[in-house]
Amino acid sequence: MARDPITARNLAAASALGGLVVMMLEPAPSWNAVGVGLLALAAFAGLSLAGLRRRAGSEPGAGPRRITVEVLIEDGPPPGRPARAETGAAAPQTVSAHPAMLAAVRARRAAR
Repeated sequence: MARDPITARNLAAASALGGLVVMMLEPAPSWNAVGVGLLALAAFAGLSLAGLRRRAGSEPGAGPRRITVEVLIEDGPPPGRPARAETGAAAPQTVSAHPAMLAAVRARRAAR
């Protein structure tokens, strides 16, 4: 869902920043700069109040999502696999790597 970037809160922040910039860029204090600062402060207050968050129930589908999780705990082997014969020692597992990976490891070890 696309949102409009121009909201009341964004305009409030822009007006406050604009009033601050006008007051800071004045070479000397003047009533004009103070008036612009007060107008920017009033715009900030009004626009920030206008941009208060709406309640979650005001928009359809904006409420909290409900997620259901199902946990399955099985003691036996997964379906489709034969049961493993239990022996006293675990069978060693071998991992084969691609020869290019082994060559890079050998080159790093040789460089040490």
